[in-house]
Amino acid sequence: MDVATTPYQAFPAAMSYPLRIRVRQQGYAFTRRDALEFGASDEQLRAWCRAEDVLSGAQGSYFLPPGDLDTVTSAAETQRRRIRALLLVLGEGYLVTHQSALLAWDLPTDSSCDTTEIHLGHREGHRWSRRPGVRLHRVPEPIPITTASGMPTVSAAYAIVQVGAGIGVEAAVIPADAALRNYLASPTDLAEAIRQSRRTPGCTRLATLLDLVDPRSESPGESRLRLLLRAAGVAVTPQVVIRDGDGHFVARVDLLVDGTRTIVEFDGLLKYRGAGNSEALVNEKRRELALQRLGYRVVRVVWDDLADPGRVLSLLTPPALQTGA
Repeated sequence: MDVATTPYQAFPAAMSYPLRIRVRQQGYAFTRRDALEFGASDEQLRAWCRAEDVLSGAQGSYFLPPGDLDTVTSAAETQRRRIRALLLVLGEGYLVTHQSALLAWDLPTDSSCDTTEIHLGHREGHRWSRRPGVRLHRVPEPIPITTASGMPTVSAAYAIVQVGAGIGVEAAVIPADAALRNYLASPTDLAEAIRQSRRTPGCTRLATLLDLVDPRSESPGESRLRLLLRAAGVAVTPQVVIRDGDGHFVARVDLLVDGTRTIVEFDGLLKYRGAGNSEALVNEKRRELALQRLGYRVVRVVWDDLADPGRVLSLLTPPALQTGA
């Protein structure tokens, strides 16, 4: 998250103005040395942590909890700040890798991807490879280093490949869809990252990655649903525009089963939350009614359904797959 666009951030009342400036400049992270330099004491640090005005990270690092953010965004930003704080303590030469780099690039992750452990890299071998909550990897010289969220990191493409090699190709597809959609990586970048990682254990899992990626899917749920249907042999096209007989726009749908009038929509339910949820629900009902009047059947899939592929496929049985006119 860009510090300049971060929502309102509360500081501990007793934190000095110079320390607030330092903390903000460092992405709302700081070290014990920073605190002592600008007038805070160890006792004050402990008091801030007890009040949860400040959160403690690894090895004497500290960071501020995010401001007014939704639950998912807050969890990701909290972890980014935890990583920034640790990098401040470790000093130069370290960079963010793997799942942690996906967070730095603000890319979504699959549920199989644990982002609570911090993954860091170093150009040279090091005396430690793992500490509680932290794993260190060697990043060889040809691999380029860039910056994301104010942290030195591997490229988005290389982070995707690292995660895919370690967990599996499906874990790489979700961030890859988003990276291509948001112009953080290209198919060429992914291919080059795979080539550079060819000696990495697990990299053979990524032989099909470029064939599976589709930036038209606009959310992790849509990506997961597309992969599920593809694995079951159901050919679908993402983000199809539906028009009426006069050519007027009716809707843009998540997935259309090829050769049919069956629409498959992933419903994350987020759009129905908040003060405007009633209006959003009414608009969605109108949209679905308009599609039905054109002869389309809308199949809705939620997160829980994705854990049971058989259930999803049962929703697509005849007449759902009747060929349309």
